[in-house]
Amino acid sequence: MKTKICTLLLCMSAIMFGCKKEAAKETHKARAATNARTLGARLQDQGAYRKLIREDRLKGAKTAALCSAVDIAYLFPAPGDQGLQGSCVSWAVAYGAKSYYERGEIGWPLTSNNHVFSPQYVYSQTHYDNSEGGGGSFFSDALNLVVNQGVSTLDVTPYDPWDAYGYQSTPNLDQRRQAFYFRNTTWSALPTRNVEEIRVHLCNREPVILGFPVYPDFDNLGPGNEVYDDLSGTSRGGHGVVIVGYDDARQAFKILNQWTQWWGLDGYGWISYNLIANNDWEAYVMYDSPNPLLGETYNATTAAGMSTIGYVSGDFNGDGNTDIIHPWDYNGNLAILVHNISGGSGTNIICNQTSTGAGSGNVGMVAGDFNGDGKCDLIQGWNNGGQLALTVFASNGSSFNVAWNSNMGQGYGNIRLLPVDMDGDGKTDIAQLWNNNGKLGIFIYRSTGTSYYQAAYLPTDNGTNNVGFFPADWNGDGKTDIIQCWNNGGALGIIVYGSNGSGYTVVHSGTAPQGYGNVGLVPLDYDGDGKTDFVQCWNKNGILNLILYRSTGSSFEYIGNYATMEGPTNYGMLPVKRAGMKDGIAQIWKNGSSTAIFRYDVLNYQ
Repeated sequence: MKTKICTLLLCMSAIMFGCKKEAAKETHKARAATNARTLGARLQDQGAYRKLIREDRLKGAKTAALCSAVDIAYLFPAPGDQGLQGSCVSWAVAYGAKSYYERGEIGWPLTSNNHVFSPQYVYSQTHYDNSEGGGGSFFSDALNLVVNQGVSTLDVTPYDPWDAYGYQSTPNLDQRRQAFYFRNTTWSALPTRNVEEIRVHLCNREPVILGFPVYPDFDNLGPGNEVYDDLSGTSRGGHGVVIVGYDDARQAFKILNQWTQWWGLDGYGWISYNLIANNDWEAYVMYDSPNPLLGETYNATTAAGMSTIGYVSGDFNGDGNTDIIHPWDYNGNLAILVHNISGGSGTNIICNQTSTGAGSGNVGMVAGDFNGDGKCDLIQGWNNGGQLALTVFASNGSSFNVAWNSNMGQGYGNIRLLPVDMDGDGKTDIAQLWNNNGKLGIFIYRSTGTSYYQAAYLPTDNGTNNVGFFPADWNGDGKTDIIQCWNNGGALGIIVYGSNGSGYTVVHSGTAPQGYGNVGLVPLDYDGDGKTDFVQCWNKNGILNLILYRSTGSSFEYIGNYATMEGPTNYGMLPVKRAGMKDGIAQIWKNGSSTAIFRYDVLNYQ
């Protein structure tokens, strides 16, 4: 009986929801028939509005000679439909202006939902009340939200024009993560009654967002009545649109509305200069923030605990995707886990090996392709009676097996063991960096594919002071160079030891304009040109920031700093790559007692 009652209630609920939606459609049609479509702009009193005018934010506006007409409507998405929600402000800010700016930055067409921006994302967080339609919103709230959070695309956060309570669906974490890539830097109100200033912004290809009262003349725009120029009758309330052009011959501004393409002139209309010059209407400009090159695309907590040995990265099974290799101490024995992080979400342990035949003690763990077969092996450096010994655990794609083990004839002390391919033969050599009486010394152990031997000892004239070493092919010649980053009077110093195939010499020494502090230095080829760039990961007020430096082949140049949504704490910042994608970064962190992983990929906005 309970089952029947539950089924009946579900059916009744579905019927009621369907009836409600049909009623909403009829209401919308009735309003459209009388041209009384939904509004939603909550306009400020003049005292409050004047405080929103920030001249310091407008000083960058160009003052080129004004043109007699401008029309940038073709750079905007087609007129949409706000339907039953009072979301006009969000449509103007997100769907209109933000879509315009991102098209200009990225170059994509605005013909699909994954390229236009969602009024739902903005309105669900800025609506005034919980009444039918949401009560509208203030422009300042919507503009601030896009500065602070950004806005997601319409495919990620859909909008339903028929649902008057659709604003109650707030963004989830995935929607917020995407929005974070698409933020604005700032915005400002414009002085009222200033037609010329609006024209200046439009002439400089900066759309202006307009808030104004709607009188019958605006409702009735269309062929034969193309320009809103009459305020007779009673105002229905405030409305928000984007100004997308002007024409001095008409003495009017062209607007993009969101009352479907059946309103006005195929969804557009005109507002006279005279109305704006003689009324205290609101106008705003907003400024787009450059999109980050690196963005978070993966977040997963694994089923494994934390490693006390460390983490490395490499392509364990040769499928073109970088995995996270997780050596750990199993009662004094070396055990190895491998995490596949190539998917969009979730993690998959593809190797769980508790017996390797070796102890867990080490003076460094290195991931590399020992034999050149395309699969990443694990090399363990360890103290064998005061000497450095290397044990190679070769990957067969499903597990690791000891392939070679021997002393190297030198002491075990090291600053760092680095994987390098000094001669470019596709097999990973090992660089032992050590303190040679205050100077940096480099031993190179070359791989034959079946063993390692000492191939070179390279003293340098540089000190051992460093904030990180990493391997990199900085000039794209196929041979691995060594990068030393150090504290140069508070700035990030960079020394490049270039490989000539048989040894290393200093080929570049410079200083970056940023500080030396970091929580990780990660080599990656962000632009796919074959030269290794690098990212300086650092803590900015408790948030992980990523500074990107691009290699020109003769120096490193600063590209930009990109904030993430995550904290800086990590147990490894590692280079990763997915098949067919550009390089990225994995951040290893601790979630409770488990290993968790964030992945930041180079974003492809196309």
